[in-house]
Amino acid sequence: MTARRATVSAVAAVLAAALLVILLVTWAASIGPSGVLRGDGIEANRSAQPSASLSTPTGTERVSDRDRVAQSRPDGANPVIRTIAFLVEIATACLVLYLLFRLAGWLRQVYDARRRRDPRAEEVDFEVIDAPAAVAREVRGGADEQRLLLQTGGMPGDAIIACWHRFETQAEAAGMSRRPAETSSEFTLRILGLIDADRGAVTRLGRLYREARFSGHEMTEADRAAAVEALDLLHRGLMVASGRGRS
Repeated sequence: MTARRATVSAVAAVLAAALLVILLVTWAASIGPSGVLRGDGIEANRSAQPSASLSTPTGTERVSDRDRVAQSRPDGANPVIRTIAFLVEIATACLVLYLLFRLAGWLRQVYDARRRRDPRAEEVDFEVIDAPAAVAREVRGGADEQRLLLQTGGMPGDAIIACWHRFETQAEAAGMSRRPAETSSEFTLRILGLIDADRGAVTRLGRLYREARFSGHEMTEADRAAAVEALDLLHRGLMVASGRGRS
């Protein structure tokens, strides 16, 4: 939920920034580039228009309509200001495009993340169809080593934890991998369910693992013996299933 909220906030910030830039561009276009650079605003531009009440100069002081328009538009008489205003508008347009590009990137990341978490994705379907036999072979092939690790792996709690993590190592050797939102324990339970391991043995071994991993008390040799018994039951069930598969 936190990651989703952060993503929504980021997308909202990009949209707000893009909207602000668009409003600034619209405002700049409405008052003209010289008004933007001087900060005079719309009223200053309106006040600069020639008034009908002004007296018309005579003689040598008479000016043409073109000169009067030029005098009322200082930016028209200053190509430097027009050039700077044009560059500002180009930079603003580039900023809008950049913000839209970032928004598209965020949306793409959200889509990819949801697709990876979707259990119906093609990659997961391929994994579920083809992996069980390979995982079962890895687990059966490492049974003796795993049992030895559990029996002689130091303190009972450490040995139980190492024994449980060995399932994860065996699955990775068979080509399986954890999903992005999946914990180590969830991954192990998924692969043991995938190969139809004995549910009772998996439940007992998983309970001992969680107790060794997260509880505050020390595990005993009785806990180690219970873990060995559950592990043996699990492997016997896999061997029986393998025999049925070959027959």
